[in-house]
Amino acid sequence: MSAALPAFALSALLGLLLVPLSFPLARRWGLVAAPGAHRRHEGQVPLSGGIAMGLSAMLAVVALGISAGSGLALGLLLLLAVGILDDRFALPYWVRFVFQIGAMLSMMWLDGVRLVDLGHVFSTELAGLGAWSAFLTVFAGVGVINAINMVDGMDGLSGGLAMVCLVAGAWLLDQAGASGMALILVTAGALTGFLAYNMRLPGCPKARVFMGDAGSMMLGLVLAWMLIGHSQGAGAAFPPVVALWLLALPLYDAVGVLLRRPLNGGSPFDADWRHTHHLLQRLGFGVNATLAAMVGIAALLAVIGIAGWRLGIAEHHLFYGFMGLFGLYLVLMEWGERRAPPEERA
Repeated sequence: MSAALPAFALSALLGLLLVPLSFPLARRWGLVAAPGAHRRHEGQVPLSGGIAMGLSAMLAVVALGISAGSGLALGLLLLLAVGILDDRFALPYWVRFVFQIGAMLSMMWLDGVRLVDLGHVFSTELAGLGAWSAFLTVFAGVGVINAINMVDGMDGLSGGLAMVCLVAGAWLLDQAGASGMALILVTAGALTGFLAYNMRLPGCPKARVFMGDAGSMMLGLVLAWMLIGHSQGAGAAFPPVVALWLLALPLYDAVGVLLRRPLNGGSPFDADWRHTHHLLQRLGFGVNATLAAMVGIAALLAVIGIAGWRLGIAEHHLFYGFMGLFGLYLVLMEWGERRAPPEERA
């Protein structure tokens, strides 16, 4: 891993420099988030963090000659474009889905990143996908992209949860001697530069920039590339079930919201206050306390998945444990909803 650390350092430095330089451009282009609807921040905040992150990572990749697939690069450009447009004009959700599908198809066709099996996730038999491979690759990738996008609702949260997944994935690749770690650390470095301006740190009581849909969707695509591309084949760094544990909390949050919204009379795609971080804040947790709790839980779940696999626990037992915890999560969310004050009184 030490050989890839310069990639992290350069990308982080570029992020620290480029993120604040993007503020005036964001305001000039109208890329700002105003409070209202499901946003509770104060004032207009630039939505240019994701653009600066992407540029930081790209410059580090070019400067250090890091290999990146053409399909991943094309997919990132597609999501950058639709993300900027969505941040500026609030596009319908189906337009984002079309571009997300296009990004996954480009990565699958040009780079060969696809799900061919689910490992031994249901039993001791290998769960091959056969003709379902392409469909489930796109479905899984779009799911990861939207899990990161949907959890981006509080200072430092989306970036913090993504960082847990990136660090855990980089460690697993290092242990397996697999390629691709430099690109993961470049992403982690650019994300570090962004988080320096997005988190509530001493002397900075609120976020100075948001990553916007452009940033969250690009970050989600990189995670999909890592989780899918390095969990398949004979040289896989980890099995598919471990990939679920690395991103457990964002997946629980996204799927839980999509299930609970219709049960409460809403649309699965309408923004609301049913996310985990919203509930914790309604229960009295501050922003930094909520962030620490969620990042800590995400890290614990990642450690459980990795440790369970390396200790020889069967993959299907890890999967059933993952699903059992998801059921517990849903129960706790409903229990908390009944005890938390409504959003308008929180």
